Amino acid sequence: MFDKSGTERYPLIKALEQQLEQVSFRFHVPAHLADRGPHPASDFDLTELSGLDNLFEPAGVIAESQRLAAEFFGADETYYLVNGSSAGLIAAIWSSCRRGEKVILGRNIHRSAIAGLIWSGAVPCFIPVKEHIRGIPLNIDVPTAEAVLSGKGVSSTAMVVTNPSYFGISTDLDALRTITARRGITLIVDEAHGGHFIFSPEFPRSAAVCGADLWINSAHKTLGALTPGALLHRKGGRANPARLKNGLSMVQTSSPSYAVLASLEMICREQEDGWREAIRLSRYARQQINSRGRFVCLEASMLPTGFFMDPLRLTIKADKVALSGFQLAKILKDECRIEVELAGHNNLVAIIHPGHRKDDIDALILALKQIGERYYSPGGTEYAHESYPLPDMALSPRDAAESSWRELPIRDACGLISAVTVSPFPPGIPVLIPGEVIAKEIVEQIIADYSRGYNFLGLGADPSLPIMVVDTD
Repeated sequence: MFDKSGTERYPLIKALEQQLEQVSFRFHVPAHLADRGPHPASDFDLTELSGLDNLFEPAGVIAESQRLAAEFFGADETYYLVNGSSAGLIAAIWSSCRRGEKVILGRNIHRSAIAGLIWSGAVPCFIPVKEHIRGIPLNIDVPTAEAVLSGKGVSSTAMVVTNPSYFGISTDLDALRTITARRGITLIVDEAHGGHFIFSPEFPRSAAVCGADLWINSAHKTLGALTPGALLHRKGGRANPARLKNGLSMVQTSSPSYAVLASLEMICREQEDGWREAIRLSRYARQQINSRGRFVCLEASMLPTGFFMDPLRLTIKADKVALSGFQLAKILKDECRIEVELAGHNNLVAIIHPGHRKDDIDALILALKQIGERYYSPGGTEYAHESYPLPDMALSPRDAAESSWRELPIRDACGLISAVTVSPFPPGIPVLIPGEVIAKEIVEQIIADYSRGYNFLGLGADPSLPIMVVDTD
């Protein structure tokens, strides 16, 4: 039993207890909403005992459970992931590419895709991702993707698509499937935030329906599994199952959590009523927020042609309120006990799950109403934000990662080669990856965003923002 005396010896547990005490309404992942989940975590926290099978070479109950999951999600094979969707994406890239081969990726990739490039030795070819007029990244634009694939010297073995984005915006996967199939390219979809798309035609089309070769779902993000439970799916003959299984054996723990595995099995059931109610609540939330004239909640009708929106993601911007997204999120937590998924310079994201009730939504609506009245400003507050330029690549990610490194303040790194991935978090979209040249414009933008409140993975906590660069001396 855990002894609560002397909690200074357990800083993480203490922080978790404080979080539970400070927040009453949750609009962020994981989807089981902390105290509303059905998972018997303690009872199922076992190991590879007789009769419980082995995750790396399943032949019994895990094999059968994964078979049923594949049938449920429309895959030929489904693999349970206990190291998150990051492990699945790394294994998917590694199994699909060889050293020196080109991979097409949207620039809105998760940082784990960079780890997949380093592991495989593949060379990235990036598709730039435009921003919406409200200052949020969209997704891969199909004509741009086609132009990149048709470019001189571009012969790719795989394309990695992040769909949906952290902001819930999806691209036209059917069109991308047609393009990649015509060229014999493996289509890998990082569907971490879209595992629920199969449950309703009101969601964007899922990777399974669109015919992806490999796709990954963060089951703990939207499907209610325990953190960090996830799923990797394979369909068709383009992806090599033997390489895929071998890759998974290298990136997954040899001591898998059976509580996580059990929670993955439990999500494989019909949940239409729960998703229908979540969609209804999201419509109600949007209507109430937008009707008050203080905040704007992104609607599908606001997106350009070729893009689609997950209705359960509420992307909210202060319109006639003198607050940044960071300031708004802080007030919501400190004064209203509401925690949201993401805050940025001019937006925040709240996520609605099937476990939410109308009282939860009303608490968010009331909080925004009160904040909007207190901080009302007819002209609002504009927070100018420049998009990061796409850096030049001097080395492959693997070559940069294997080089000698040295550390220096980022102000002194202009013109040098990054040895690490640098990304504002959340959502974790990289602004630099290993092998890219650190341009002066990028340094200036990082410093500006740091001053606005962004945290950066890949840079030290020191105000000088130390970065590791390739040592060319």
